[in-house]
Amino acid sequence: MSKEIYISQSFIKSLYEYKRGDLCGLQFKAQYIDGIEFPSSDAMKLGQWFEYMCTGQKTKFGHTPEADRLKPKKATKKEIEAGKVVDVYGDVEDVRKVIEIDDVHYVEGALSKKYKDALEQVSAFKKMINHYGLEIVDTGVKLTDEKLKTKGDVDIVARFKKLGDDSPLLFIDTKFSGLIDNKWDDLGWADEALPYKDKIMIQAVHYKMLGKSMLGYEPDFYFWVFSSTNSIDRKNIKVVVDEDRFAEHENIIHSARAEFYKQDRAGWNPKPSPKKCSECPLNKTCEYSAEDIPEIQVVYYGAEI
Repeated sequence: MSKEIYISQSFIKSLYEYKRGDLCGLQFKAQYIDGIEFPSSDAMKLGQWFEYMCTGQKTKFGHTPEADRLKPKKATKKEIEAGKVVDVYGDVEDVRKVIEIDDVHYVEGALSKKYKDALEQVSAFKKMINHYGLEIVDTGVKLTDEKLKTKGDVDIVARFKKLGDDSPLLFIDTKFSGLIDNKWDDLGWADEALPYKDKIMIQAVHYKMLGKSMLGYEPDFYFWVFSSTNSIDRKNIKVVVDEDRFAEHENIIHSARAEFYKQDRAGWNPKPSPKKCSECPLNKTCEYSAEDIPEIQVVYYGAEI
């Protein structure tokens, strides 16, 4: 049996994806038991860089996110003397260093369009902080509840400056999403569908419970959602959670823990597919890897009634 685990909201979602047959058990084990780092998709890298520019937080594994840039260009004499070029997006600066390659000076490439748009959203983030009169107290804060053995990392802990240093803290989670108006996707942010998006709202419930455990009161929780497809759309969503939801979530935590240990005793089942296996860091040593050959799928088709 595995050592005592601390359950995060992503752990719960991934475990039930595994139970539905949508996630490979060996990947779940690698991520949540063995702590193996999985490669990030391009969208994830963009989101990580956006969050880093807003909060200064590195990735879970301590990496500093890097922007996607165009090819370097030869530096002018003026640029060589300055040692840098500064581009301004909104009220956010992007500093491009002068680098030397084979005795030739170049200026680092400009940001690609997606990253330029992301910097416009970083500028909007800073304006929102000022507009709402918020003081950022801390970022990337690790929360734990020793009684329930739960955990989570909250992006931003803040307070309203006008209420003073002893005022209640609040939590903000930043999202950089291409689904800001999507109603149908589980991770879509369309206003009318949000009360039914359990995959999103479980995070607010989980973090509010962690906050109450550590602070002694239930902190307000906000999602700040910024569009990754344009530099204009953004949302500030305050989540109010019904008391019954907290009791329900506690039951979910206990059920997830029991299910985890049950599966851990039985062994984690692989679910190979060419696409998923090609992106998996285990594929070179995994005996179940289907990087080239798909598994046989069985479809039952009967007569209509």
